[in-house]
Parts: sequence; C-alpha cells; structure tokens
Amino acid sequence: MNGWMKQALLVILLLALLLSGCGQMPQGEGEPDPEGAGIPEQAVTLAQDYARLYERYAQGRDYLYGNNDVGIPIDFSFGWLWETGLMKQYVFKDEHGEALFYAPPQSVMEELALLFFDTDIAPNGEEYSLNYALEFDVGKPIELREIERYLGADTGEIRLTYERYYEDVFLVSKVEYAFQTQPAPEIPEALAEQIAPESMTVRFVSVTNKTQPVNGQLTETVEIATPQELLAFAETINNGTWAQNRRRYLLTADLDMAGIAFTPIGTNENLIEHWEWRDPTESGFNGEFDGQGHTIKNLRV
Repeated sequence: MNGWMKQALLVILLLALLLSGCGQMPQGEGEPDPEGAGIPEQAVTLAQDYARLYERYAQGRDYLYGNNDVGIPIDFSFGWLWETGLMKQYVFKDEHGEALFYAPPQSVMEELALLFFDTDIAPNGEEYSLNYALEFDVGKPIELREIERYLGADTGEIRLTYERYYEDVFLVSKVEYAFQTQPAPEIPEALAEQIAPESMTVRFVSVTNKTQPVNGQLTETVEIATPQELLAFAETINNGTWAQNRRRYLLTADLDMAGIAFTPIGTNENLIEHWEWRDPTESGFNGEFDGQGHTIKNLRV
C-alpha cells in the first residue's frame, strides 16, 4: 500500500527530530505546526494510509490508547496483512490441499498490535480463534476527506480530521485520528522477513468521532400547498438526502389528487448498508408530516 514501505531517509529524519531536543509531551501540548516543519511528509502520508485502513477494517470506531479494546487492534492488523498481501502465507488447507480459510498465528497478530497500537492483546495469556474466510465483505468503501491537520513539531503528534463521504454524499460525521510519530522500532523476529524496519513510524493514539446525527432530529420545515408539491415531497423522500428525509412537512391546504399518478412515499433504502453505523440514512420516511386538519382526496397509489 502506498506510503507504508518508506525509504531509510524517513528513519533518519525521524531520528534527527527526536535527537534535536524535542522530547515527547502529553497529547495536545505544544504549538500546532500547520506547515509541517519538523515532521516528515512521509510520516503524514503513512498516518493518512492508516486512517483509511482503519475506516475499512475497524469501521472508524472510537479508540483511545490504553482502553484495552483488543478487537480494534486485531481488526486493523488483519486488514494490514490483507492489504499488504502478507495474509496469503497464512492460508489453511485441508489434507487435499484445498484452501479453507486464513489463520494467521496469534503471535503475529500480537506483534502487529504492539507495533500499530502499543497494545498487548493477550496480557493474561488469552487465546483467540483467528480464522478468517477466504472471501469476506468489509462493507462499501467510505471516503475520508481531510479538513483539518495538526502537526506538533515539539511532540511528534499528528492529528488529522476528516469528513466522511459515500459516493459524494456527506455522511454527517467527522472523525479525528491522532498518531504519535516514533523512530522505527525493533522489528520482532517473527516479522523480520516481512516488514521493512523503516515502515513502522507512527502508532495510533486515538480515534474520535466528533459529529453524529441525532435520531429523530428535524432539520427544517417545508410547506405543501399544491398537488405538485405533494409529488415533490414523495420524490424528495424516495431519492433525497439524510437531511431531507428528516424535515418537518406541513400541509397548508386541502388537495385534490384526481387524475394525478402518485408514487408511494418511503421506497428509499439505506444509502450504504442497514448495519453500517456511519450511514445516517434510514429506509422509509423518518421526518414528520403534519396535516394540520386538511384533507387529501382522490389519492391513489
């Protein structure tokens, strides 16, 4: 994947940064460095790659260093093995040589979790069943568009804030990814042949979802006074955006729909998947329709 296997220059620059008297400080301290002086662009690119990988395989879930959530490091490490092509060596076959599933050794996943998250996924000797289907669905891709960047020259911290989009539709959510730059750590023996030392230069500190829509939130009010506006209402709900689906619609006059073909309201489906928590859309009509005592006659569907 682009940005993951960097040249030795990145390590030299990172070491120069750390040896220049800039010790690590707690997250958030120090002045922002929007121009990026002191943090190599290669490290920022690597953080961007990790953020996109995290969205795909860890579904952008909230994460905080030290919270002992082992599922996220495992999911991300699996995604990293898959995207780099290293998962192929862990295919499990039956006695006839037929591939059944992927089974990366737990020791490998433990080492990756330490490298990416500085997290021990088995502090008490826990054992996990790490078997993955040969074909799996990680959902439809969600695009991250960067809107803000914080680079702490004195801390080595990288913070990237994104908006989420799916097929150019804004998903009404923002997410901040925080990373800590670090000199290339010692690569574990189990991965020495697979991971170039200079590839490990940032680790996750936190993932914070900043804005999510509130269920039932009404975004604005729209009045309906003519049959044409009622037709437009149906068209909007069936083909519109999340915000349009949650409007408050007011009927302000009696309507006669004789001779007018009408499409039922609420044929729309979720934009992405019904189980995708980052998708604010829902099937059907999720706003409010107030008839205010008026009538609609001769309506046929």
